[in-house]
Amino acid sequence: SGTFRYIRRIENILRKNGVKVDVIIVSARYGLITADTPIIPYEATLNSLKADRLREWKKSRDIVNKLRQIISNNNYDLIIVNLPRGYLSAIRELLPKLLGNPKAIIITSSVKLLSVKNFNNVKALVIHAGNIAKRSEVLSLLVRYLEKALNNQKTLNDYIST
Repeated sequence: SGTFRYIRRIENILRKNGVKVDVIIVSARYGLITADTPIIPYEATLNSLKADRLREWKKSRDIVNKLRQIISNNNYDLIIVNLPRGYLSAIRELLPKLLGNPKAIIITSSVKLLSVKNFNNVKALVIHAGNIAKRSEVLSLLVRYLEKALNNQKTLNDYIST
């Protein structure tokens, strides 16, 4: 997608600074994949799927269980979640876990995420960016921030602890 190039740049900046980074993608065509998984380019999204078709799609690809396992392993320094509307619906069951994670930055187009009822333990940084252009802008700013912040630091841990 248009935001993937920014995600890739963030990944490269963090790796260069000693941060363990895995980019996990919820792909409309392939299910859960890594950034290095070879794929054939396609133009599908989850945004137009009706609720029953979305349930079938995520069940057939075991998205929720696979993603839950990745998040539960806690084998990362930072998790950045770029969630367009349809993809937010696909992982709705994991929102409390993500929102309660202080290592998470969630960039979403949905205002609904910002008003999750019965969840008062939000520790993640949640950024509302309405459309792909706004999400790209936020990711671009995050790239510039990381480049600048990490330019003078040995590692992200050094930066966080100062």
